[in-house]
Amino acid sequence: MKIGIVGGGIVGVTTGVVLREAGHEVTIFSRDPHTKTTSWAAAAISCPVSVEDSPRVNRWFAQTNAVLENLQGETRAGISRIEWRKFSVYKDCPTLSWMDHMQGARLLGPEECAAPYHSGVFAPHFQMVVDLYYPYMLARFKDAGGVYEIKNVEGLEALSGPYDVLVNATGVYARDFVGDESVSPASGQVVIVKNNGVTHHSTAFETKNYIYPRGETCLLGGSFDPGVWDMKPDPALSRSILDWAADYEPRLRNAEVLDVRVGLRPLRPEVRLEQEILTDGTVVIHNYGHGGSGYTLSWGCAFDILQMLQSA
Repeated sequence: MKIGIVGGGIVGVTTGVVLREAGHEVTIFSRDPHTKTTSWAAAAISCPVSVEDSPRVNRWFAQTNAVLENLQGETRAGISRIEWRKFSVYKDCPTLSWMDHMQGARLLGPEECAAPYHSGVFAPHFQMVVDLYYPYMLARFKDAGGVYEIKNVEGLEALSGPYDVLVNATGVYARDFVGDESVSPASGQVVIVKNNGVTHHSTAFETKNYIYPRGETCLLGGSFDPGVWDMKPDPALSRSILDWAADYEPRLRNAEVLDVRVGLRPLRPEVRLEQEILTDGTVVIHNYGHGGSGYTLSWGCAFDILQMLQSA
């Protein structure tokens, strides 16, 4: 089939890889270069965050992890298994449903938590270093014969003529693109610093802070501001992120700042992965609303789309 994908974030690109490698003719239209997408600002830890708690999300999560497991040996992809910990200041931390589906995930005892934390969760998650993984995925799509264009598409009808199927992977911009008012942004800011020897991946339940080492760099987060569309970095927020990281991990005190990135998580009560038929008969498959879990669910959702096409 001839397929057009609108949206060049990791959800759109992963869908493009799966469909192109299955033999379909695929073009991705991205409004912005990849360094301007939300995917470029992502922590990219394979873990369901800010998304519906459901069996299908756990299935997509498991399917993505299976792919990442096989890609670990591909050095260009920047994938590694990490020892991820999420701490709480309370005696009992929240229970996370995905833990039942992940081998090795467990609760932490108080003796495993540094002050001021008293409980937590451990899980052997995958980390995708965005600066390597996204370019790897885009190159894989192009090497398979896929076409990638920087183009602002005004609406699905603008592409319905030449294509058999359209995939809507516009993320938070689906609010305007298809008039879905259930989609809203949650702005997130991260600071990338030079790594001074940090190896532990740590985050917290009660704040949006985290420390994710990526070899020679460290990704420090973060923020979660619902309803905020502004993608301009906030210097005061960067200072707050740096101060928290330095208090938790002294080796990060006065770390050299390399970059500040802001992205808009596409919040929605449920991921929209469903088929629609336009008035001219063109098939549209919507694939957006992944919250903070675009990388986490990307392969699983793409496999569902491929199955939809094979069943048509």
